[in-house]
Amino acid sequence: MWVMQQLGGWDPIMVRQIGNLYFVEDGHHRTSVARASGLLGITADVIEYPIPLHFDTHASLATILVSLEKLAMTDVVPVVCG
Repeated sequence: MWVMQQLGGWDPIMVRQIGNLYFVEDGHHRTSVARASGLLGITADVIEYPIPLHFDTHASLATILVSLEKLAMTDVVPVVCG
């Protein structure tokens, strides 16, 4: 991954955004190389689930899932960005 970054880059990572939280679906190695290289950003394809919730980024996954269940995620339509 480091060599690819040095030669001009790599494919965008795949990210899912739920409210204010971002989850890397594909691209964990590219993300870690970008961090280790000191990059300030990385190209990503984002699928956004626009919901009216703001999550505490230090909350447990169980707490987040309870909030999402209360929102009834079946009514949320994803928006593909990027």
